[in-house]
Amino acid sequence: MGLSPSWLLSRKMLRVTLSILCCLLVVFLAAKELGTYYSKKIIDERLEHAGLRSFVHYKTISFSPFTLTPTLQSVSLGNEHYPWLAFRTISLKWLPLIYPDLQVSFQFDPHKSLARDSRRLLSKLGIDALKGSGLFTSNKIGRQLTSKLNLTIEQVGTLHWKSQLELLTNTLSLQEFRSDLLASIALRQMSAMPIIYGDSVAFDKVSIRFHDTGLVHHLFPLQKHPAQKRNQMNITSTLEKVVDEMGLAKAGSHTSQLIVHQLLSFWHHPETLTFVMAPSKALSLKEIMLLSQNKQLYAGAKLSVTTHSITTP
Repeated sequence: MGLSPSWLLSRKMLRVTLSILCCLLVVFLAAKELGTYYSKKIIDERLEHAGLRSFVHYKTISFSPFTLTPTLQSVSLGNEHYPWLAFRTISLKWLPLIYPDLQVSFQFDPHKSLARDSRRLLSKLGIDALKGSGLFTSNKIGRQLTSKLNLTIEQVGTLHWKSQLELLTNTLSLQEFRSDLLASIALRQMSAMPIIYGDSVAFDKVSIRFHDTGLVHHLFPLQKHPAQKRNQMNITSTLEKVVDEMGLAKAGSHTSQLIVHQLLSFWHHPETLTFVMAPSKALSLKEIMLLSQNKQLYAGAKLSVTTHSITTP
């Protein structure tokens, strides 16, 4: 008795299905391997070009063929064994599809032993380990570059930052600008940016919103006993000095007093603090630097500082 046509067809379909699955598996593994290789090659080249190869360390790089996302594992900034900042993962989402736009997500590594200065800072913040995550996005449309950062740190707070930059020259390389910005942040030399890009980049608008979940009272414990009112005087003096050193306003001026008043209000009721810079026209980095040097940044850049509850409409 011969085999039925339906049974033979079923076996043929099964073989075809298995063959397709095997081919897909081979393609997936090949794409993952090639993606990992080229991601590592490109990232290492970018770090080398920015002069950060000896400063940024990572354990491995993986690549997801489904989302075209390279992910760096166990990233350390600074000393490889005792870095000043450590990440569990840094993922560059959809990188080949959206570049030069960026979508970077990251998680801090709370188990990594940090440098002494970092541990001292965390102690001042009232936390034992840096726990949290963030998402950074950057999109370019024409000459305008819009960037956003959402950062959450446990027992500290949540930061929402948004900036709108105008690229003033056609010769400006966005890749070079980002590399130099990353290098200046990593090496703590932000003063170099206005020198290099003073006439090339202008700020249309910047907004920073911070929702406190413990930072303020760790840094400045609120003293309510009458005999300890001196603490508020010390904080007021400290804030006036900070406002002056940042070039927002001259110490003792009416503008300085307004800024300090808002910051003291946030100190007494730490919920949400918002900074907004909305100049009538875009200000170049050089113009912002000059305003800061003349201690006129708050008025000249149309800055505002407000405090409010997170539930406020």
